[in-house]
Amino acid sequence: MPTSTTKSTDNILSHKTESETTLHYNSDFLEWLHQEEISLAISTYQTNKLFLVGRDTTKHLFVSEKSFDRAMGLHVESENSFYLSTRFLLWRFENALAEGQIHKEADKVYIPRQAFTTGDLDAHDISKDENGNIVFVNTRYNCIAQISEKYNFKPIWTPPFITKMVSEDRCHLNGMAMRDGKPRYVTMVGQTDRLDEWREHRKDGGVVMDIQNNEVLAEGLSMPHSPRYYQDKLWVLNAGKGQFGYVEDKKFVPITWLDGFLRGLAFYKNYAIIGLSKPRHERTFAGLPLEEILENRKAEPKCGVFIVDINTGNVLHSLEYEGNIVELYDVEVLQNTKRPSTIDIRNRDICSFIAIEKENDNVEFKALSSLEDNNPSAYSSQALSSFPTNKPLPKRPTQHKKPNMAATSKEAIKYQASANISLQQVIQHFGKLTFPKLEQLAKTRKVNEPLMAIIAHNGQHQVGCLILEALPNGVGKVLSWYIIPPYRSLGIGKELLIKAQNIAKKVKLQGLAMDYVSDWTQKDVIEAIIDKQKWEKPIVKLSLCKASNDSINTAPWLKKLPPLPLNMEIGMWKDVTEVEKKVILEKKKKQDWYPEIVSPFQSPHLISLDTSVVLRREGKIVGWIITHKIKEDTIEFTGSFVDFKSLGLQKKSLLIHLISKAVNCFLDAGYKYGIWQIPQDHNTMFRFTDKFLKPYLISFTEQKVAYKPL
Repeated sequence: MPTSTTKSTDNILSHKTESETTLHYNSDFLEWLHQEEISLAISTYQTNKLFLVGRDTTKHLFVSEKSFDRAMGLHVESENSFYLSTRFLLWRFENALAEGQIHKEADKVYIPRQAFTTGDLDAHDISKDENGNIVFVNTRYNCIAQISEKYNFKPIWTPPFITKMVSEDRCHLNGMAMRDGKPRYVTMVGQTDRLDEWREHRKDGGVVMDIQNNEVLAEGLSMPHSPRYYQDKLWVLNAGKGQFGYVEDKKFVPITWLDGFLRGLAFYKNYAIIGLSKPRHERTFAGLPLEEILENRKAEPKCGVFIVDINTGNVLHSLEYEGNIVELYDVEVLQNTKRPSTIDIRNRDICSFIAIEKENDNVEFKALSSLEDNNPSAYSSQALSSFPTNKPLPKRPTQHKKPNMAATSKEAIKYQASANISLQQVIQHFGKLTFPKLEQLAKTRKVNEPLMAIIAHNGQHQVGCLILEALPNGVGKVLSWYIIPPYRSLGIGKELLIKAQNIAKKVKLQGLAMDYVSDWTQKDVIEAIIDKQKWEKPIVKLSLCKASNDSINTAPWLKKLPPLPLNMEIGMWKDVTEVEKKVILEKKKKQDWYPEIVSPFQSPHLISLDTSVVLRREGKIVGWIITHKIKEDTIEFTGSFVDFKSLGLQKKSLLIHLISKAVNCFLDAGYKYGIWQIPQDHNTMFRFTDKFLKPYLISFTEQKVAYKPL
């Protein structure tokens, strides 16, 4: 019988949560979530947390962590709805996003829509019966109960040995399994009828009972939990022995042992998703058989979620918790969900996240888009005047009609344009109808104005936008090209590009150029359109690298480095004097000793002084790594240079020292992400990244450039 709790692998990754807990997992676990297109919901009453765990777009964990007082039982009704029991409320969550919508990277946002006040019943497992009634384990009152609209609860079954319904946990009734739409099986720690008497039976007094006829189906268990009826079997966790198995012929049949106190069980296909907790050294958990079992196996108890093959008992994947969280209660599977999140009820998020139901039960797009970063606004303040025009946009009107979301046919789409619009006007009126975001671009470089804009609309609702910039060399650059999800696959993108080409010809531009990144979700669509429009074949311009604080922290060369040459030292850019900066510039004029692309004087107002470093030889600056703060949690390593020509030293050693110093400064400064770009012709840095940095990246993509002569 299998007993291993982790699959053998050396590609362990980590994710640090808001509650100072680190989640450890491997790429196989991420790939499993991706292939199955599922996410996990995990509750822990120990720290009052609800975790929703999926995979983000950069092949890393996507974790939503929110606080709910004594978060315990979970029940998923559908991919868009689930329930959670807490200390005195039972919550119903509903997904507020329409299909295809994204909010801050999440593809599902579960909003607490309804709360049933139960009082402090120590509610454990919950579910919903065939009649739509919410049923749950009322542990404090030793019964299976139903939500009541008028009262705190309605008892529907009580163990036959319980003589009185009082607020006393007499048998620790804790688990419930549904069958044919009704509560059918329960678990309890002991068949006892006095307050806390069950504690004396934790080692072997546990039972599984059929509530239809009050028949004991299995006994002699140690703190059984989480009964579930699945694939014609009654599964259960024999928590006090770390066993997972099923009940058959009045016996519990274990199929695997795990290194922890088992609690929380869900199924998906042939997978069992099992929650593990570390035993507490207090009266509830002390003295259980699990202690001796772990000691004999010389195993450390674990906290996390383990995925087990129900046919073999083998552990396939795991998600382990390390830190403040040492106990979990329940786990559930969210199907057809990649990146789930929920809203914190303790701050303004719950006040400002608004979704409006329409007659056809679809979410009105505008209600959400005004609150998120990734989707465009539902409609602009004013349609652009008919092409061509050089008139300024009128002022924003004070009232609008509701957008017509039904007009999604190709024939309903009209196009308008302006060849003379300012950057500020674009951001003000169409900022959320742009991708990449022009507001962010404007913070990193000067944009040549005026811009050219082509807008697609269905009469009153803006559905797509393409923005062109005229470069000094006579080429028009596509700065942004975006169509909102409900209107894709109608040929709008192609029409926007064709009209952009026509505008470019009318204003005598020599050609059009466009940059895009290889991991964009619409990359294949972009390439298909420009290929049909006879653009030249795209070429790779830059390699784009991204590391997280967690991923790069594991690089061994950060702490084990050969010594620097005696006449060399590494310092901070913030300590470089004005005289030294002048020397660098004067030498540049005379010798052109570094490429302009790695100049340390780019965007000086954005330089991150606590992460930019310099290399000195005998007191003279001979190299540097300059970083820029591009977001609150992100810095960009924008310029790395060592004057190897004059030094004549081993390149790898000096680069490792310099980068190690910059990365350690990045870690100490508390930034979450670090990014850098490698020009295609920067062979030294490309080889260095490929050999020493690539294993610790969370994404490695390519920026491509496409061109069409006009």
